[in-house]
Amino acid sequence: ATDIRGLKKLRTVKSPTPWALYGGIAAALLTLLAFLIWRSRRGREAIIVPPAPAHEIAFEALNHLRGTDFSNEEAVRRYYFSLSGVVRSYVENRFGMNATDLTTEELIPIIQHDLPVDSPLKNQLRSFLESTDAIKYAGSAPQEADIERVYEQALSFVEATVPQPEPEEEAA
Repeated sequence: ATDIRGLKKLRTVKSPTPWALYGGIAAALLTLLAFLIWRSRRGREAIIVPPAPAHEIAFEALNHLRGTDFSNEEAVRRYYFSLSGVVRSYVENRFGMNATDLTTEELIPIIQHDLPVDSPLKNQLRSFLESTDAIKYAGSAPQEADIERVYEQALSFVEATVPQPEPEEEAA
């Protein structure tokens, strides 16, 4: 009997991976997560806090600079950089001019033509910027009187350009 053969060895058959089941579970979890996020954000109202006025920020920064130790030459140089930065940021925030990214030479013509203040204030700002640049970049050593004068120029410019509150209309 040559036509009868022996039994073959048994093979283990792997069941197919249920990818559809895994995909359905993942989709359900993502949907649940999206719903929970939407529900948690739906009840909240965005509270927008208006920024502080530019003059208040400038006054606070100028007051902070008063505590500088002027005995160190490098501290004086950093003081001049900070003082110039405060005034430039104030001009930028108060008048909407790009004062922080421009050099003094680029900024002066813009100030002379576009700054909506009186001519003496424009000249005061120009003088302030030029005197701070002399210390910042030329490396000249300021005297105590110069330090005080430059600070007073910055402070008086901010004080002179603080927006005035609009008078309320009286009922007739």
